[in-house]
This record gives sequence, C-alpha cells and structure tokens, in this order.
Amino acid sequence: MDEHETIESLPSAPTSEEVASHHRYVALRNRMYGLWGSPQDPFIDNQWQSLYSDIQCLYDLPGGGYLALHLALKLKLDILQGERQTTIWGSIVDEHYIVHEIICGMLRRGANFPRLRIETLLEECQRVRERMSRHECKAMQTERGKLFMDKRNACIHNALLPTLDILQRHAYTELQLNVLRVAGRRLPKEITYQILDYLLPSNLPSDPRLIVNARKQNGDTIQTKCLFPCRHDTERGVRSDRAGINFAYVIGEEWIEVSYRKGVSEKYIQLEDSIKSGNNASDPILVEMGFDIEKEFINAIDIIDEMIARIEAKGNAIEEDLKGAHKRIPQLDNYWKYTSIISRPAFICGSLYRKSKDFKSSLTMTTSQPSLSILPSKSTEKILSNISLQDIKNLRLVSKSLAKQCIGPSFKQHFKTKTTSFSPESLDSLITLALHPELGPAVQNLTIQAEAYDTSEVNRVLRTKRRRVVKQSGVFTQTTEPPCTEDELLHAQRDLEWLQEQIHSYSTVSEATVSDTLATALHAFGELQILDLDCIVYVAPEKTMPPISAPEWYPIWQTASRSFRVLSLAIAKAQIPIDTLTIFRTAPRCSVASFDITKHVPALRENGFADAGPKIKNFALSVSSRVVTDFAQIEEARKKLEGVEKVFHNAMGSHIGLLPADSPEATAAENFPGIAELLSMMPNLEAVDLHFYTTLKGRVNAYSQIFDAVAEKCRFADMGQVFLRGLPLTEDALLRFLGNHPKTKELTLYESMLFAGSWEKVFAHLSAAHMLKKLHLSNLWSSEGHLMNLAPFENTEISHRQAYPCFGGAMVHTRDIKEKELRAGLKFKAAPSGRAMGSPAFVGWIERRKLEVGPPGVF
Repeated sequence: MDEHETIESLPSAPTSEEVASHHRYVALRNRMYGLWGSPQDPFIDNQWQSLYSDIQCLYDLPGGGYLALHLALKLKLDILQGERQTTIWGSIVDEHYIVHEIICGMLRRGANFPRLRIETLLEECQRVRERMSRHECKAMQTERGKLFMDKRNACIHNALLPTLDILQRHAYTELQLNVLRVAGRRLPKEITYQILDYLLPSNLPSDPRLIVNARKQNGDTIQTKCLFPCRHDTERGVRSDRAGINFAYVIGEEWIEVSYRKGVSEKYIQLEDSIKSGNNASDPILVEMGFDIEKEFINAIDIIDEMIARIEAKGNAIEEDLKGAHKRIPQLDNYWKYTSIISRPAFICGSLYRKSKDFKSSLTMTTSQPSLSILPSKSTEKILSNISLQDIKNLRLVSKSLAKQCIGPSFKQHFKTKTTSFSPESLDSLITLALHPELGPAVQNLTIQAEAYDTSEVNRVLRTKRRRVVKQSGVFTQTTEPPCTEDELLHAQRDLEWLQEQIHSYSTVSEATVSDTLATALHAFGELQILDLDCIVYVAPEKTMPPISAPEWYPIWQTASRSFRVLSLAIAKAQIPIDTLTIFRTAPRCSVASFDITKHVPALRENGFADAGPKIKNFALSVSSRVVTDFAQIEEARKKLEGVEKVFHNAMGSHIGLLPADSPEATAAENFPGIAELLSMMPNLEAVDLHFYTTLKGRVNAYSQIFDAVAEKCRFADMGQVFLRGLPLTEDALLRFLGNHPKTKELTLYESMLFAGSWEKVFAHLSAAHMLKKLHLSNLWSSEGHLMNLAPFENTEISHRQAYPCFGGAMVHTRDIKEKELRAGLKFKAAPSGRAMGSPAFVGWIERRKLEVGPPGVF
C-alpha cells in the first residue's frame, strides 16, 4: 500500500473530472485493504465481487484508466499474495485468474489510457518482477526426506507470470508505437528498428514475451511454452518439461517456437503496415492499444528528447573513436544512420506536433549534437545511401553546412530522372532545378508529360444521370450503369467545371511562350541523355489514365500535335546535345498526325532545328494518318446514329468521325513528306524507331509514301538499329533503305504490309546482310492482305503469344530470328489451309494489333 500517494502522483495536471476519479480511486483502495483486514473469508464475501465491478467502473471514468490498472495490480500483489507468502492455496488461484482477466480487459480496451506512459508500465513491470523473485519458491519442497508438491503447482511466480507477460508486451508496444509514429514515415524500416533497439530501457527485455506457441521437434502438436519458468520448475520439477499453474506450459529446448502468441506484437505489425500505406490516422488499433487518436502522442517528444541526450552523451566518445580507431568506422556508420537524422526533433515530428507546446520548445532548444562533418566523406555517403530522398531533404534543413555536405552522389541520384509537364508552374520549377549548380548537371533523363483533358465521361454522366461500373473477371468484362445519387451528380458537375477551366487555361497560353520557357530550361541543363515526350489524360481532377484507357481519342491527338510542336521548337532554340529523343514511343493510342508534322517542318528550319538535329543519336516517333480537324463534325455525326448503331457506339465506340482512307484529305500530298524532312535534319542517327497508327477507315496504302520518301531522302552513316512498326511499306522502298544502311545490326518489322512487291526478295536481302545480328518479325502482310506464316521448317518451341491455332496447323505470326537461321536463308512454312480457331491466343492477337496500330474508334 502506498501511504504517500496524492493527486500530484497523476501523470500531469489533472482536470476536475480526473480529480474526482482520483478520489474514487483512494476510496476503493481504502475499502480494498479494509476488507482484507476483516475476519471473514474475503473471497466468499459478496463485497469483494462488488469491489471487482467498482474497479472496472473506475476504468471508465475520466482519467481512471491508469488508476484502475494500478488498483488491480495492487490487488494481485498485496491482497491475493501476502508479502511473505510463497505458496498459493485453494481458491486464491482462481481469484488470480479473475483479476488477471480484468487487467487484460483494461489493456486491450485501452481507450481510457490517453495519459498512459511507458514509464508507468515499466514501473508496474518492475513491481511485478520484484514480487515474483522476493523469496525462494516453496511450491515444491522436501519434507522429512520426501518430495512434497502443491498439486496445482501454484506459486507467486506462476500466478504473476501471465500478468507480467502482458504488461511487458504493452510496454514494449508503447515504445514501438511511439518510435513508429515519429519516424515510421521518414526513415527506412531498418533504421526505425535501430532507433527502437537504442531506446530500449535496461529494465525492459528486448523480447518482452514470456509465453509463446511452440511445437516439439519432429512433432505436430502445438503447446504453450513458458520462456521464464519458475526455478522450482526447472531445477526440482518431477515433470521436467512442464511448468506453470496446473502445469499449463511446456519448457525445454526441444520445444521450438512457431509463432507469437496472439497479442500486442501482432498489433504493432498491423500498425506498421497501416503507417507505411498512409492509413494510420483512423486505425482502430490505436484505440484498442490505449491511445486517443483525437490527440497528439505526448510520449513522442520524450523519446526524441531522450535520443538527443544520448547523442550528446556519446558525442565526444564517438569523435575520439573516429580520430584514433578507423577500423571501428563501419560499426559507427550504423549508429550515425539514425542519430544524424533525429539529432534535431523539429523536422522529424513537425507534421505531428504543430499544436504541441513541447514542439514549440523543441524548435528553440540548443544542444551540442555531434556533426556529420566529423565523419569521412565515404561514411557520410554510406549513411545518405540508406535513407530516402525526403529524409535527405529534411537533414539538409538542419543547417547550411549539412545542406552543402548532403549534396553528394546519393542525393544527386534521385535527380537523375526528372518528370515534368508543360504547365507554367512545372516549367518554372524545371528552370530552377536546371540552374542549380549541383543538381542541374545531375539530371540526365527528362520526361515531359503532355496533359490531355477528356470531358466525355463526366458529360455522359450528367446527360444520362448514370455512372458506369466495370468489373473484370478473367477475360470477361461486365459493365453496369446504376443511377447516380445527387452527391455524385454534383461531384460530376464540379469535375466538368475543373476540366473546362484547365482546357481554357491550356488554350490561353501560346505555343511560342511555352516553347521559349522550355528552351530556357533545356539550355540550362546543357545536355541530356534522354528526352522523352509522354502523355497522360485527365478525366477528373484527381484521376488520370494512359491514352490507351481514355474514353475519347480526339483530345489526345490535339494534345499530341501541340506538344510535338512545342518540344521540337524548344530543342531547336536550346541547341543542346540530346542522345535520345523519343516522341510517344511508349504511349499507345497517342500519335502525331503526319499532316501536322509536314506543316511544322518550315518552322523548325527557321528556328535552327537543322543545327540541333545532328546532335541527336537515337530517335523514336509515333506518327498517324490524317485526322478530322473539327471535332464538332465528329460529334454531329455521332448524334445522327440511331438504333443498333447508337447502342453499339455507346457501349463499344465506333468508326464514326474517322476519315475514309480514300478521301481527299487522307490522300493529300501534304500528309507524306514531313517525316522524311524531319529525319533528314538528324543525319547522325544511330537508331530510329518509326511507329504508324491508323486513324482512317479502309486500307492505308497511300501512306506507304511516307517510307518511300524516307528511303529516298535519308542517309544515316552509322545507323545500327531500325524499328519499323505499323508503317505501310513497299518492296522497293524497304530494299532501298536497307541497302543504304548496311551497318544495321538489329531490325524489327512489326505489323508491316507490303502494298507493292513481295517478301521473298526482302528475306533474301536480309539473309545476305552480314552485319545483321538480330531480326524480329511480327505480323507481316502481303500486298493481297494475307498474313505471312513465320513457322520454320525445323521444330522450334513457339509460345502462345507467337502463334494462334488454325484448322490445319498453327499460324506463327511472331518470331525472333537467330543469326544461324538468318545466314541459312529465311524459309518458312506455308500458311495453314483452314481458318483461325476461336482461342484466347487468337483473341489476344487481335486485341494487341488494335491497341498498337489502331484505329482508335472501337475498343
């Protein structure tokens, strides 16, 4: 019994309700000791059962959580077990179980422990441990030379063992939770664990568990194992493999732990997962473990303060070690991984404690922390290589010297690849980065994402008042359209307004202004290894998708052409070396119309692209056939659809709005020469990738003139890699191009149709091309529209993505030709005589072709 307990013993200044709870605690404590001093058997008297209930009621009062826990522990230590009593008799064992369950219930409910501190739990753990080891256990003793043992194996050690187990688990978990809340989002998991180990108090075991699940060697039975058995169970026990009250536990090395007992440690793991995914703010585990999620975690600052104190205490010793014993530096690196990060509390806990008084004081505190400057540069780099970019940024905020010291290879590697957009804010930020003397040169690869805005889906929702729900089950897709709620319609209206605002802002900024700003950034970089133009589509403020998934294709083509013009002009003005320039190479269903390229070439010549082009070594471009320039025409044609055609268009899309392949616009001469003129301004190309996407209805044989012009006008002395994908070809043009580039080592022909000539002469030329080492063929079509079977005469393993079954054999549409087969001459089997069989391989082949080369109308 604590004779000097007062209100001041509460963890912090109490409220009036907490004062009342403390008075209630004192009354219950006095009542408990008064009942124990009565002559009646205490555990038969109903007043004791009433006391148990009142203790649990105290737990529910404001500030009563800790008081009720403290009172329940006093009941176990002082009442159920006398100070000099070592054995337990009769019903006392059952009472121990009852009170233990009360304590477990309090800790597991945990909602009324907003002030429960790790120091409090450690004090209670220490009291229980001292009580367990106060006297030699006499549960088993020798009497007149005979072995005597309590039949229930009940002693104070065994009675308190489960309670100590759960207290230690909760103390350890409280420490885990606080460290995780402070550092979990800012430090790698390994360093967070190091902080936890470093902060572990000396009176708390590194493994707090006393009871675990175990399996006997070479056995399947799962038993509960005791990791801290009483001495009488290990030294004088008759049953050497059993321990605990009623011999409930097993002991011994032959029992191998298989998993944690269900309890606190598992909750920590769940919390860790939730923090890593950013969903911890409303995690019910916090309430269950005894924390008030509506308030700050008051223990986190204490942990940071303790860490700072330890850093200060060890600072001089570490400095001496570094000066005199360089062999110890690798071990010290692990220490500095985290001490350097949390040596200042401000940037670690700032986002969590902005309303905390402790946080305000932590901002102004002055300490003499050791500096990273005493470490060798190699050790500093090793530390920085183990932490994230955000952590390095936080560390650079500590001081100017650290900001300078942290700009090394580990920091710069995060800037090697940069992604931006054409928005004014993004380009201004890009210029700032490019002008940075250290970080600007670190950027080697730059991706610019063109942003298209698609209002078609929100317009459909507002028009039909139905939302579209798509469920995928294997290869099957189920689409339903349930009615929208009023909130969903309001949300759709806000999305539409936002999209329209972005489209308006996009159109008000001139292309010349954007290209000038981008040229400034490119010129500041000086050189780039890769410059990539990509595309994303906004269908809502917070929802983007790749072009292949967007509902409407036309806004993508508008954005693609504008973005190509802006980027190419910026390159012409910047005049910097660019090793690789790729235009929508990895963005299916996003291409630049060939007509727009032809129109833009004069502007490129005027702005000096002919001087910038020779600095480009690798070039990729996705180009398309002619598109309708007035989208209103497409919308008008769609409105005229009726009946089945309208239903099919609404569900699957259609070719409405696509130009016929033989229309005057599609066959105009301006569609064809632009690509060759563009390539001719890049005479030093070593690799070229030309991709063609059709946007027409019908055969696009007129567009073979694109490659005719390329073969006639372009000569690349060092050309080594050629990729022709979807491009309409003729035998003469292909042979002329290959003949002009004898150094070609790698050739890809994908979805290639010869509109004039035959493949036999092409294959003969390829077999004789001695520099050619790699040949990839896929979907080769004859002038009659027949697919070439690429099956070799020799048995070769073919995957389902390379062929599809037909009546009469397999149609092999894709092959990687090895050099040995190439030199022997390209000879393939005839196509199967029967039609294609319905199969996943055949359906997949059709879908891939449609996605890769169009047309865009039908999904």
